[in-house]
Amino acid sequence: MHLRNCRLRVLVLAGLLFLIVATPAHAAGGSADPVMSFVWAIINFTLFFFLMLAIYKKHVARLIRARSARVAEHLQRSQNALAEAEQEYGSLKEKLNNIEGVKKDLFDRYNEEGRKQSTLLIESGNTSASRIKSDAERQVETELSQESKKIRKEVVASAVGKATKQLQSLSKDDDAKLRADALQRFLNQSHAARPSA
Repeated sequence: MHLRNCRLRVLVLAGLLFLIVATPAHAAGGSADPVMSFVWAIINFTLFFFLMLAIYKKHVARLIRARSARVAEHLQRSQNALAEAEQEYGSLKEKLNNIEGVKKDLFDRYNEEGRKQSTLLIESGNTSASRIKSDAERQVETELSQESKKIRKEVVASAVGKATKQLQSLSKDDDAKLRADALQRFLNQSHAARPSA
């Protein structure tokens, strides 16, 4: 490649030297032959073309290759980003399509959980109600027992008081009769309880 550049440089320099030598002769009123003018125009164009080609290959081609590499890199990144975006779009679209199923699953799960909580609350309420009922029954029984004892005490106290008053109002004869009568009943019960021999 280096040898090719050297040849090109030599060719360009020779063309420029030829132009430098030929142009003043032509300008000084050299041949006015149209064929020669046409030949010189072709030579000038060819030299100009090769000169531009040499500059292009040396500087511009390198810039264009670097630019094309950057563009290719950007295109690759863009294609990767597009592929990722399409994959994400597909994932989101699938999730969106499945959202009805997810919504139904959530609804069913929360509905079932609500039923369980309802059952637990009812059972808890029933347990609390039965405990309150048994506590109330025990309290009623305790209070009834206490009131019964109070009433018995009052009845006994009243009966004892009345009996005491009646006993105090009895005369000595009535007292003796009552004692004899009680003794006789006791003896009769004793004889009745003894077995006959």
